Amino acid sequence: MKKFYILIVLSLIIAGVSAAAVWHIRGSSEKALAQRQEQWNNEKQEFQAQLDGIAAQMEDLKTQKTELDSPELDPAALIARLREMKDMADSEKTDVELPEVVIDSVLTNNTTQTNEAILKQGHDQVREAFFVFQGLRDQGNRSLEAIGEYLTSGHNVTLFKEENSLQVNGRRIRFRRSGQSSVIPMTSRLGLIRTLGEIKTSDALELLCQTMQNSSDLREILSAGNILLAENKEAYTKAVLAACMAILPNLKNNEQSELLAFIKNLSEEDYKTLLASLNVYDENGNLSFDILRRKIETLGEAALPEAIEAFNREGALLTEKLVILESMKKFIGSNEQATALFTGYINGLEGDDKDMIGSVAIMIGASELESAENKTEKQQQYLNVLSQLNMPENDQSLFGETLGMANDFLTQQIQQGDNFKEEEYMKNVLSSGYIQRMMSSSMTFIRNHPEIAGDGGMRLPF
Repeated sequence: MKKFYILIVLSLIIAGVSAAAVWHIRGSSEKALAQRQEQWNNEKQEFQAQLDGIAAQMEDLKTQKTELDSPELDPAALIARLREMKDMADSEKTDVELPEVVIDSVLTNNTTQTNEAILKQGHDQVREAFFVFQGLRDQGNRSLEAIGEYLTSGHNVTLFKEENSLQVNGRRIRFRRSGQSSVIPMTSRLGLIRTLGEIKTSDALELLCQTMQNSSDLREILSAGNILLAENKEAYTKAVLAACMAILPNLKNNEQSELLAFIKNLSEEDYKTLLASLNVYDENGNLSFDILRRKIETLGEAALPEAIEAFNREGALLTEKLVILESMKKFIGSNEQATALFTGYINGLEGDDKDMIGSVAIMIGASELESAENKTEKQQQYLNVLSQLNMPENDQSLFGETLGMANDFLTQQIQQGDNFKEEEYMKNVLSSGYIQRMMSSSMTFIRNHPEIAGDGGMRLPF
């Protein structure tokens, strides 16, 4: 209470000094006015500093009182509780004892009851974690030393898993916990990263930045980076980008794609520079479809030599070749290298391969034309490309039918312009039975090429 009175008195003093200064200024000359204003500002700063000091002392007294009344809220004690938590990542390695009603729900695939039962089992663990994080946040800067020691110790426990499993009567049952990951931090380190962002003092943000720079975990870098950028994008962009670039070469392909999307939103220039340096093959030597597409989309024709090299490399899969063609389709007809690759590949096919792959390749190239800005010019360019494809006279094959249809379609579009009746043309195609022949041929082709089935990176137009 005494501190409170001191605050009131000092506030009145400041108010009094302000009033006196204003009265004196009104009757002074311009020079005296400036001098008195400067003096008043200095006095005000001194008084404000005293007020800030008293406020800090009061806050410290309040924190000390909390510590005396609740020793379990001491930051070191809270961190100790964090270290004692069970790592939920180990739950999949052990059998779980559940009530019979829960076992029945699992064996009958009652997902809702099963998820509720497992979530209930981990309720105490989650509640303990949130108690620790809340306690540390309430202690503010006093928690930073304990948090920093934990984050540099390497200790970490899994608090939450989106996918888990349990052993019931000799059966391994998998389940997903939907809608929880945005609320519950997946690990203790991620929880502390979030806590630092909630403390939000300059010291807390600095510790958060250091943690991000020393981390090798993508989730931690993205979580810390988003917090720092939201707080002060100008101050932390450079540090966030440096952390992202340092970890990128060590990530798996799917993680690289996630991080690249993050970097692109942050800095287009750095994204382009970084993308140019990336290898289009993953850690196992397989072609990375996402990185290849990103390179061609962002770097344009500069990325074509790398794409062509990947296409022509020994052992390249059919799926990879078709994805490469799809990625570079907008350059077919306008770029000599892309056009030569396209026509050379189709002309080298024979028999059933030419029927199916050649037809698909023609469709891939044509799919770019509808969205092209200079549509008529692109259509004419593509017609010129189609004229370079080899087809025997009176060819009755599926490839010959596809090539003839593509030529006819584009020629009519160019000649008739806005008067071209595309719907009527497509009705004629449907009634001709072409689609059925294409589907039948594709199913036969896939059965003969099992490597195509199930490839998530491939996008075929059938």
